[in-house]
This record gives sequence, structure tokens and C-alpha cells, in this order.
Amino acid sequence: MKATKEEFLKTYEDFKSPEKCQEWSISVKHAIRAGWSAGIHLPWLIEIKKTFFSEIPEVSKKIHGDHLEFFIEDLEPIDDDLEGTIAGYQSFKLDGEKYDKINRGILKIIDHLKRRGKAYALFNEKSKL
Repeated sequence: MKATKEEFLKTYEDFKSPEKCQEWSISVKHAIRAGWSAGIHLPWLIEIKKTFFSEIPEVSKKIHGDHLEFFIEDLEPIDDDLEGTIAGYQSFKLDGEKYDKINRGILKIIDHLKRRGKAYALFNEKSKL
């Protein structure tokens, strides 16, 4: 997905819309995601990251199930600030049994990010030798 900034940000807003959420199948969303974190979009991903985590509780009231899971897990703003991303995911918890699967997915993301951070640290340590 190569888009203008306006198209990119509109797509992000559409992912939060209950109407668009129901209009797009998960497979269509996966196709969009394939180019979502392309390097050309990095400045926009960093811009989105400023509000991404604080928006999740409100978005969870509008979209549900696989669509919410996709929003949280697959639109994660990707950058080099692993600690900031971990803190973002730790900054909220969705209450209620209907969010158990999503909350477990968030814990997996946090664990993955922590392991990636350890791998980076190990690599950097070994490259200094």
C-alpha cells in the first residue's frame, strides 16, 4: 500500500469505523496491512502512535471480535521505540470477559516486544566485541 498521507490517515480512521469495519472482510484488512508498515509510511505511523493506545478503549466500544483484534494487533505502530510501545500496550486493559482473548493477545505482543528488546541488546553487546 503506497498512499498519500491523507489516504493513509483516512484508512486508519476507517479501521475505527463500525460501518467500514463491517464492510471490509478480515482478508481485505490483511491485504491493506501488507503495506501498512512499509518504510515509506514510517513518519505517519509515528504520528498515529501518539494516540493509538489511548484510542483503543474507545474503539473497543465501536468494533468487536476479529475486527477489534485486527485493529489492536495488526495496526500496531512499528518503530524502534520498543519500550514506548510496551508502555502503550500496558497503559490500558479492556474490561469484561468478551475481551479475554484480546487481552491475552496484548500480553503476547508485550512478551514478544520484550524478547525482541533482549535480542537487540544481545546483538548490540556482541557487535561491540
